[in-house]
Amino acid sequence: MDHHLEAMRSELYFLSSTECLVCLEALVSAPLSTARIHDAGRFLNEIIQRDEMDPPDRLVYGVLQGLAYLQDGLGLEQFLGMILNHHLELSPKYVEVLLRHYSKNGPMESAEKLLDYAISKGVETSVYFYSLLVDGYGNTKQPWKCFEVLKAAERQGHQITIHLLSRIVRAFGNAKDLKGIEMVTELVERRKFPKSPDYFNSLLNAYKHTGQLKKGTPPNC
Repeated sequence: MDHHLEAMRSELYFLSSTECLVCLEALVSAPLSTARIHDAGRFLNEIIQRDEMDPPDRLVYGVLQGLAYLQDGLGLEQFLGMILNHHLELSPKYVEVLLRHYSKNGPMESAEKLLDYAISKGVETSVYFYSLLVDGYGNTKQPWKCFEVLKAAERQGHQITIHLLSRIVRAFGNAKDLKGIEMVTELVERRKFPKSPDYFNSLLNAYKHTGQLKKGTPPNC
């Protein structure tokens, strides 16, 4: 297959859109490699620029997942630009993959802008999107921004869950921020969130990071 694709790649601009689509299908279906994902991106870009057909969503998603797996930040930025420049639909699963990448690798400013843009285009959001933002701020040692994330999630009509609050506890724990941890626990008590094993475990680990392990021991466990 690789030799055949190599020959077709060299004649990319002479191929019909249908032939480009066949190559894209083969590349996305093949075992993952850096070269194959980048070639798939080239064929996808060629198909989109010609504007003769809409590439199947599963192939677009396959290229996106491949770039995310390779942690190709530049490739993901180019992918997003390609979608926006050609006015392709920005589906929730595209947003999720990109937010997951930004939460692990940064920059969080890009994550914020992406989510704001998605909302402006009517993309349906989920609590999980905001969980990814929380994780990102935990990774970048900016846990105080997690409270802004909570407000943003509620503005979109999402119900705050104990699972999301557990992630915020972990974010403050990673930053060794005792005051922040206690503010989350006060919020949990004030709004009477049902406490889960995940919450208690997150609390225990967070206090452990701050050197205040005794505070993290739940009174009724």
